[in-house]
Amino acid sequence: MSSVREIFAYNIRRIRNERDLTQEEFAELLDTTLKTISDLENRKYLPKPVNLDKMCEKLNIAVGDFFQLPIEEVDDVKSEKIKQINKTLLSINVEHIDMIQQIIETIVQELYK
Repeated sequence: MSSVREIFAYNIRRIRNERDLTQEEFAELLDTTLKTISDLENRKYLPKPVNLDKMCEKLNIAVGDFFQLPIEEVDDVKSEKIKQINKTLLSINVEHIDMIQQIIETIVQELYK
């Protein structure tokens, strides 16, 4: 998965599925058409910035959620732990994130000596 369209398509489908919505229900929620949702999920185009903002508001998500690279799910437990860590990281300042990154890098270096 390399293009922005592919990443966006993956994530919009993921978000829709996480909410257990059909494309029709998702289109209704977003005040758009079924064709628009289908086109977005099939990588035909990206939404205009103003529409992306509206989607984020209606879904109560950050714009970055549409552009996250997919986590290769080795197993459900690992995936869930990573999601929990990501949520925690969103609530702290950059300086603390830098410290956490340094700690993680040190641990990884020790593990792979």
